[in-house]
Amino acid sequence: MSDKSSTVGWEELDARPNPAWFDHDKIGIFIHWGVFTVPAYAGETPSGKPYGHAGHSCWYQAYLGKQYPLVAEEQEHLEEFHRRCFGGDISYEEVATRFRAELFDATKWADLFARAGARWAIVTSNFHDGFCLWPSPYSPHWNSVDLGPRRDLLGEFSDALRARGLRSGIYYSLLEHNHPLYPQPPAAKPYGNLPFYVQSHLQPQIREVVRRYEPSFIYLDGDWDYSSEELGMRDFLAWLYRESPVRDDVVINDRFGNETRGVHGGVFSSEIGGE
Repeated sequence: MSDKSSTVGWEELDARPNPAWFDHDKIGIFIHWGVFTVPAYAGETPSGKPYGHAGHSCWYQAYLGKQYPLVAEEQEHLEEFHRRCFGGDISYEEVATRFRAELFDATKWADLFARAGARWAIVTSNFHDGFCLWPSPYSPHWNSVDLGPRRDLLGEFSDALRARGLRSGIYYSLLEHNHPLYPQPPAAKPYGNLPFYVQSHLQPQIREVVRRYEPSFIYLDGDWDYSSEELGMRDFLAWLYRESPVRDDVVINDRFGNETRGVHGGVFSSEIGGE
């Protein structure tokens, strides 16, 4: 990581305008895709529970692994579903082998997006389970090239969109529920060490994916546990805007830490309402 950005303040970062393309290319597509789409668990949808019987369907790994178990009735509902679909002894890591993307054709996706009038699209480069859709050296054996599809899905997506004249972007999760160094939840992470997680995993990995795929839009998530300073995100933004290969083209949202949403960034997020 470069030291050139360490003294850059929020005032300077916030003054950076979004690139002109974003003012003109109003329609974009967001794709949430990963191992969690294999179980595709939604359960029931009782009144007043917008995410269904088991909360976020994409948090399947955190519920199944009991890092964040549901209330007893809902937890049993999910575990019964898992036993019925996969067998009682099948772990989430084994479910990942069934994420094969057999029908994924990035060129057809890009053609569909273009026909729909979209000018850019975002795909989940990784989610809170840490599984990467590219061969990240910071997630060995837990990515789409080493496991499951055996393909660089993010690379295929990015190349196909650009070949069709569209811009490609990424969603990126700052947290990883199952990473042993990420300290939340504390009871499940006896070796949790946030500074080491940030220095050895988060910051090098997010810079690696930016260098490798040059996204025009970065949508960050997983920002609620720690501040932007603890996550090293102010320095990341300074690097992104000053030194990265997308410094003149990239748009980024506002979820850098638990104090930044609706305050900093190029685009304010509206997931589950603004804050």
